[in-house]
Order: sequence, then structure tokens, then C-alpha cells
Amino acid sequence: MKNLNELLKQALEMCDKCGIPYGKITEIKINNRLSRSWGRCLTKNHKEFWIEIQGRFAQDEYSTENAVIAVICHEIIHTCEGCWNHGYKFMQYGKLLTDNYGIKVSPTDSAENLTIDSISWKNDMRYAVKCNCTTIHRDRMCDLIKYPQIYSCKKCGGKFARIK
Repeated sequence: MKNLNELLKQALEMCDKCGIPYGKITEIKINNRLSRSWGRCLTKNHKEFWIEIQGRFAQDEYSTENAVIAVICHEIIHTCEGCWNHGYKFMQYGKLLTDNYGIKVSPTDSAENLTIDSISWKNDMRYAVKCNCTTIHRDRMCDLIKYPQIYSCKKCGGKFARIK
């Protein structure tokens, strides 16, 4: 398990050096209930914030420290005034981190973009569908998993079939 407090400290130093005016972050912790996102930023009053990181994502065998720092930076930017969404200001702060540190901060990121061991990650997923060119993994039941035959792949045009 990664030391989230140390990674938060590194991410805050990067934001300081880039001049990103983030809010007061009181805590960073693991949330094992998160499954659709790598992390999230929460607040009660838009003055104090805390960050939650997905439990599986924080484990050493799944992700690198740089991947976790990228997610923490993403959540730190949400503490900036006017950045609760993924609008223009959010993207400008993300670009500062990318330009200065090579950390890609984007509204959404795949396991591959975060250099996560996607093979191990995908093997832990409960469901999967496959077409002629790709396999899509999901942790939760959705219409694609329930009714794969009514969907077609955007890349190859093939129909999906459930394989897991």
C-alpha cells in the first residue's frame, strides 16, 4: 500500500511550484467502495476538502506512484475556486502540471493512460464482453453486460458477446 500522505505532500509541492491556488485539504484516505473512479474530492463547505483514493488503485501491485500522484493532482485541482467541474480553468491548471512535470491531468483517464498494470486490474473485473477487435471489462452490471447483443463496436462494427 502506498503512503498517501507522502504522495499528497509531493503533489501539493508540485501545485505550489506551478502556482495553482488550491484549497485547504484536511485529509487523504482510502475508500474501498469506489469502483468507477480512481479518486474523488469531497467538501462540506467549499473551504475544507478531503480526498479519497480507490483502495485497489492505491495498492502497490496495481499502480505506480506517478499514477497515484496524477490522480491526487486531479483532485487537488478540484479544490481551486471555479474548478469543481472539468471546465476551462481546470484544464489550464492540468496543463500546467503536464508541462512542468509530465503528469497528465485529465477529466477522465483509463488504466493504460495511468500506466496501471491493466492485465491484473482487468482480471479482477467481474464482467467482460468481446467483439472482433477488443474486450471491454466492467466491475458493475450495466446494459452492455446485460444485453451485449444490441450493441456494436465503434471500431470494427462487430457485435459484442459476454465472455465473463
